[in-house]
Amino acid sequence: MEKNQNTKNNKIKYIILTSITLILIITITIIITYKITSKNILKNTNQNINNNQKEEQKNNNKTKENKEEQTENKAQQETTNKTAENEPQKPNNQPKQEEKPTPTYNENDVVKYFEEEEKYIINSTQGQEATSRIKSTFQTIYGFLFKEETIKGYKFKDLTTSAKLKILKLSLSIDNKIDKYFPNYKENIKEKCTSLKEKAITEYLEITANICESNQELCKTASKDFNTMKKNYKLGISAIKSIISSGSDKLKNWWANK
Repeated sequence: MEKNQNTKNNKIKYIILTSITLILIITITIIITYKITSKNILKNTNQNINNNQKEEQKNNNKTKENKEEQTENKAQQETTNKTAENEPQKPNNQPKQEEKPTPTYNENDVVKYFEEEEKYIINSTQGQEATSRIKSTFQTIYGFLFKEETIKGYKFKDLTTSAKLKILKLSLSIDNKIDKYFPNYKENIKEKCTSLKEKAITEYLEITANICESNQELCKTASKDFNTMKKNYKLGISAIKSIISSGSDKLKNWWANK
């Protein structure tokens, strides 16, 4: 009976010891696992912090480099601007380009303008409207012939020789018709009117003298037209000689030998 009791007690002790041992093993395992896990977490945390610090430092360095580059570029630009300001300006030796005729029109349109103005003067009656238009026409013709102003995008010098002769002839005809249909109009601009007629005649004869050296057919036409103008516009020989005397040597020689 006593032996059985001892055996029973021994079993209980064994169970208790075994339980304690298991508890200790589990506790130690938990502690070890916790330490390892904590160590890894701390390591990863430190690594992340280091990586963030490195990235932040890299960004700061890049920002600093960009600022330094901008500062350097600004300084170089200021230096370039100061140098450009201090350099003497080079003279522009390129010749000024002449105004080219507007391609919308051709020289026939210029001739047509003179023809239409001539018809207007013939068909109009005296009045404020007609007087205003004639004044504008006269100023346009004078500016076109002698001041390099344009009509239909052309200057007088841009035209062919044939067109120039036609326009000079029409200009003299317009001048004559203003005298005929609006006799009082020119009183206020008498000097300019006289100048237009003399200059137009001189220019017509200068062109004629030039073309008679190279184009006999056009020379004959121009000479014939001038003889007609002399009769129609009552150009006396003394007035013509006075005009020619102020012309070029070529004109004087041509007139003397014609």
